[in-house]
Amino acid sequence: MNLDWTSIRNDSWQKLLDRHVNEDQFYNQYGMKDQYSCHFDFAKGNKTPWNIEPSRPDVGYIETVLNGCNP
Repeated sequence: MNLDWTSIRNDSWQKLLDRHVNEDQFYNQYGMKDQYSCHFDFAKGNKTPWNIEPSRPDVGYIETVLNGCNP
C-alpha cells in the first residue's frame, strides 16, 4: 500500500471520528478503526455494506484482517 492511500484512509477515519465521536453508538474506537482500516484496505469495491460494529472486540488490526474485517 502506498503512502497516498494510507493518508486517505487515515484522513477519512478522522473525519468519521470527528463527526460521530460523541454518539452513544460510537464506542470501541480502536476496534472500529481496525475494522474501518481493514475494509478500506481490502474490501473497497468488493463488499457492501462495510459492517463496522462497535460490539466487535478490539483484537488488533492483523486479527481483524484474519477474521474478514469483522472479528
